[in-house]
This record gives sequence, structure tokens and C-alpha cells, in this order.
Amino acid sequence: MLPLGISCANSIEDEVVNYSIDFYPNPVADVVSILNTEFLSLQITNLQGQIVKQYTIPGDVGRFDVGRFEISLNYLEPGFYIFAFRNKDGRLVEIRKCVKI
Repeated sequence: MLPLGISCANSIEDEVVNYSIDFYPNPVADVVSILNTEFLSLQITNLQGQIVKQYTIPGDVGRFDVGRFEISLNYLEPGFYIFAFRNKDGRLVEIRKCVKI
């Protein structure tokens, strides 16, 4: 179960590993900066459970520095989104909500 009563429809339940991922600003207008030292993939899902975009980090992001990268979200409509972060082994490491303004 995700925060705020939002559920994610998966056929397999994922165990969330405890990692420290931070992103800002939130709410975001255009570009979000994500801080983490792990190699990750990011899946962005809308509240209807539809996958909006998937990223491989650092491969698909615009700017990457060690432990920090930026992703443009200007293609998203304003609203609430779920960010699901996975490590290089494909394990779910964190789920965060993001508000696009």
C-alpha cells in the first residue's frame, strides 16, 4: 500500500529496501533533481496506475553528476504521480509521490 491510500496494481508484491533517495523541488514545475549514490531505474506512474515514463539512470537522464541527476518533467500534465525507484538488481528501493504543477 502506498501513502495516502494509493495502491499500485502489481501481480507480484515487492518488498521495499530501505535506501535514501531525495528529490527536489516537490512540487515541481519542470526539472526535478534526484540525489542518490545507487544506480537506479525510475518508473513514473499516474494515479490511474498507468506507466507514464521509465528511466534508466544514468543512461536516460539529461544531466548526471555522481550521486545527483536531473530529469525534465515538462511533458507531464499537472497532477500527482508516483515515483518507483529500483536498484541495479531490479529490487524496489523506494516509492515517493510527486506533485507536478
